[in-house]
Amino acid sequence: MKTKLLTATLLISLSAVSMACPEGNNQRQHGKKHRQHVQKMLNLTDDQQKKFEAVTQQERENREALMQKNHQQTQAKLVKILSPEQMKILEENRPEKKKRKGPRLR
Repeated sequence: MKTKLLTATLLISLSAVSMACPEGNNQRQHGKKHRQHVQKMLNLTDDQQKKFEAVTQQERENREALMQKNHQQTQAKLVKILSPEQMKILEENRPEKKKRKGPRLR
């Protein structure tokens, strides 16, 4: 019973993390539109726009690197907790491993 509860909790946690990940064209398009809206709202000069894009691009790269590092640390901890069979089940049931039918809704 505890094993099933732990596995379910981990799957829910990992699902939440994967949903927060900056992946997919829809999210990138949304982010790009948002940045364009902010730039327009702030009435940025061409120079400011270039600098704004550089800063936001660096932030995205930093966020992706941090999320990857966090994922690797979590995996290392799970390997110590779960049996090889449980790890296999976890890997097979990760949201990114499942085939998606159409865009994900949030």
